[in-house]
Amino acid sequence: VATGMIVFWNLNNQKTIQGFSRPEKNDNKSLVFHINENQGINSDNFVIDAEENENVVIFNISFNQKIEYLPEGVGEKFPYLTEYYAFGSGVKALNSLNFKDLSKLENLNLIRNNIARINSEDFKFLRSLQFLKLSENKIAHISIDSFDPLTNLKTLFLKKNLIKTVNFKINLLSELHTLDMSDNQIVELPGDFLKNNKKLEVFYLNGNNIHTLSQTTFDGLSALRFLDLTGNSCLNAVYRKDKIVDIKEAIKSLCTLT
Repeated sequence: VATGMIVFWNLNNQKTIQGFSRPEKNDNKSLVFHINENQGINSDNFVIDAEENENVVIFNISFNQKIEYLPEGVGEKFPYLTEYYAFGSGVKALNSLNFKDLSKLENLNLIRNNIARINSEDFKFLRSLQFLKLSENKIAHISIDSFDPLTNLKTLFLKKNLIKTVNFKINLLSELHTLDMSDNQIVELPGDFLKNNKKLEVFYLNGNNIHTLSQTTFDGLSALRFLDLTGNSCLNAVYRKDKIVDIKEAIKSLCTLT
């Protein structure tokens, strides 16, 4: 990919969005895109118009506030992408076609956008994903099976969203080792929420309003070495590996039990 222009085509009205692209570090493996002034992607049917290039492994469209939707067709043009960055932009919705053909993608960073919900099929093509960062969005709803395809996921960041009810599951994420759900509005954590996350090592749940827990919520998490529950209604403490065994009694004494 040479320094130059990238074009996004709108399939409905033939509108084009142009921007300046350049490879990072002069290695032609990292592509950074900056949208031209006074233009924006404001509908969900833009496709990227570029030559297929198997050398590009990093795609970065961060800090583009006028990008409200991610382009489609990125995986078709850059099928060997391992890293995709779109943080600090204006993205407000996702769909599965944003990530089609990105079977090798390992790192997806969507921090600090305007995403309001995660739907069932948004991540269905991302079987190799290991790091998913969704912090500092406006997410209030996550479909129950949104994360099911991500069986290789190791890190999931959901910090600083608007999650009140944990009605999604992560039981298929058997490789998960870091989970950050801090600074939301969560009041209750389902008793079976972590039942299959045996490799979980670090869990941030601080800055919520949790008052209801099951005594079995943290059972079987033999790898857990750090649990932050500060700033919650019933538990306000950090539990490190040698103290996690005490949490069951603390839940019984201080929380409403499920």
